[in-house]
This record gives sequence, C-alpha cells and structure tokens, in this order.
Amino acid sequence: TIPLSLPFVALQRYWQARQVVVPICYLLIFANILNFFGDYALALGHWGFPPLGAQGVAISTFSVRVFLLITLGGYTWLKLRKEFSEIQGHKFRINFDIQKSIFRMGALISGQIALEVGVFALGAFFCSRLGEVQFATHHIALSIAAITFMVPLGISTAAAVRVGTLFGSQKYDDARRAGWMAFTLSIIFMAASTGVLATFPGQLIAQFSKDSEVIELGKKVLILAALFQIFD
Repeated sequence: TIPLSLPFVALQRYWQARQVVVPICYLLIFANILNFFGDYALALGHWGFPPLGAQGVAISTFSVRVFLLITLGGYTWLKLRKEFSEIQGHKFRINFDIQKSIFRMGALISGQIALEVGVFALGAFFCSRLGEVQFATHHIALSIAAITFMVPLGISTAAAVRVGTLFGSQKYDDARRAGWMAFTLSIIFMAASTGVLATFPGQLIAQFSKDSEVIELGKKVLILAALFQIFD
C-alpha cells in the first residue's frame, strides 16, 4: 500500500499547509469506518464472505487506500481546476529556488521519519524471532504507544502550519509563541500518558488480548513504552 499512501500523504500535507483540514479529517474517519467493516466481513467471514484472516485484512486495507487516494485526488482536481480557471491569462512559472528549499527541508524530515519507522520495523522483526507471545506483546504495546502518539503528532502538524503562516507574515514573536505552546501541550499530554501506561499496564493489555502470558509480559513492556512517551 506504500505507492498509494505516499501520494495521499503528499496531497494531505498540501491541503494542511493551506489550512484545509476538516474535509480530510471527515474523509479519514469515514475510511476507518469502512476499513472496520471490511475487516469484519473479509477477515472474520461475515455477511456471506469467506473468513480470509490476514489476507482479508490486507484486501480491506488496500481497497480503503485506493478509495482515499481517488477521493482526495478528485477533491484536489476539482478545487485546483476552479482556482486555475480564476487566474487564466496569468503565466504559470515554477520557482526552482523555492522547490530546492522545500526539497532540502523535506529530505531531512523524511530521513528522520525513515530512521524512526525503520527502527520500529527492526524491533518487530527481532521480536517475531523470539516467539508468538513476545511478538504479540510487542505489537500490542506498540499499538498503544501509537495511539497516544497521535495527539502530539496532530498538534505538531497544526503547529507547523501555524508557525509557518506567522513566520511568513513576519510575526516572529507570535510564531515563537505558537511553537512553544505546541511543545508544551505535547509534553503535558505525553506526561499524562506516561502516568496512565505506568499505572494501568495490565488493564490496557487486557483490552487487546486475554492470554495470561501476553498480559504478564505486557505489564513489563508497557513500562518501557511509558518511559519513552515524552521523548517520543
């Protein structure tokens, strides 16, 4: 699904930079609902479908990714076609200096993300060689950590747009204030997440698995996840 995800993320970031967030938010909520019912039907074999297990999950996920790309691509085409029609007669010119600046910054950000994702992927690979219980525990703990991470990730995306807009308007004090506010909000939320993960590790793991071995191991693993919440 990576070839489908990359252009979708590029379009998503484009509209976020233009402060168009609500339509994409609704689209992602609807896509998650579609994926849930797709998994329910194809993986577990409901509504006349054969139970396909992991293959059913893959089919559902792939189909939803296609839907997301087509929908956002169509939205982008309709919006930009209208905008370009309003500026007919103006010469379209690519500013290569701006493109190079975007590429230099984007290369650093993409490198950081690649390192982060790569480390987590390696961790999953090594855990899979330890046994089923260890791999299941690792996957659950990582899923819980990913859920908490969504909040500061969303704050950071909003902050990037806000700070960039203020900086471009030469409102440097406001830009600095917005950046530090996002940083503070993220730390406060992740500090709270640290407390929850450290206090209720067994209860959290039990929401994903009833296996006693997974729950006992998960209690220890979630303590580690709690420790890196603020750093994450």
